[in-house]
Amino acid sequence: MIVEAEVLSYFKGSRLPTCPGDGSYQLPRTVGELPTCSIPGHVVHK
Repeated sequence: MIVEAEVLSYFKGSRLPTCPGDGSYQLPRTVGELPTCSIPGHVVHK
């Protein structure tokens, strides 16, 4: 399982990226899956 506190150091400013549409991203449960956005239809690309 991915734990947000354990991966923040890999992101610029130790913060998760933000959605340009003002949604929020949720990390996936397992490595290899893409994050999801709280706004339906928004996707995070590799």
